Amino acid sequence: MKNIIVILFCLFICVQPASGETLKLAGGEINITFVDADSSEVLEDYFTTVQDSITAAETALLAQTVFLSDSLTAVHAALVAKTKIISDTSSVILRDAIKLMDSLSVTLRDVKEIENHIHSTEKWLGRSADQTGTDWAKQDTLGVFLAISGNNTWGIDAADTVFVIGTSDTPITAGSVYFDMHKIYVVDASVTSVYKVRFVWSTTTFAAGLAAGNVSETMVKVSSAASRISPTEFQMPRLAVDTKVWAQCWNATDNATLSFYVGIHEYSE
Repeated sequence: MKNIIVILFCLFICVQPASGETLKLAGGEINITFVDADSSEVLEDYFTTVQDSITAAETALLAQTVFLSDSLTAVHAALVAKTKIISDTSSVILRDAIKLMDSLSVTLRDVKEIENHIHSTEKWLGRSADQTGTDWAKQDTLGVFLAISGNNTWGIDAADTVFVIGTSDTPITAGSVYFDMHKIYVVDASVTSVYKVRFVWSTTTFAAGLAAGNVSETMVKVSSAASRISPTEFQMPRLAVDTKVWAQCWNATDNATLSFYVGIHEYSE
């Protein structure tokens, strides 16, 4: 429509027809009868008004297009931001889920270890008659381990430290790969005052185990023969089979002796 109006206006300006003259466009489909000059001015004003209206409509349409484009851009930016938030949240949830799974795995392992510890078999060991090799303990013996104290300190003389478990003493049960000592049963003591007892373990030497802090301690007190009726429990990590274990005692009296057996658990995993 805009183009047609422009064409008619150009014809009116260029041809300058007389009043009442008829202009037939090619094809004979449009007949235009021109009026006098005053009417022509009215028509020209009309064309101008229409042109201004079209221009205003185009400007409004352009403004609406810009607004729509800006709105779509804003929506896109918001969607990108939301997508990032969702992605970040998903990453956090996934990270937390992995941590939870790791915690559950550790808990399951610990529960299984406790279950094995409570419901595993228990073995009691005494001193082997010959400790010159790697066989320091026996299950089928009543020979006692004998620790000797120092003077209000650990017994450090050659005979004071007890060889408790040698590399040939575990596993007792075939297929076991770990063990722990958990009880000491005192059957005799030379004095009735308090003893401190420590167990040291290493795959090499007593000194190496002591230097590495591989030590677990317990306290015992024997006030009379009648009181020596039950084992004393103590804590120790699970140790790989073939690990060596030694024992020492401490008493306020020099060369105080302590006779005992040890109880152990073994584990297949």
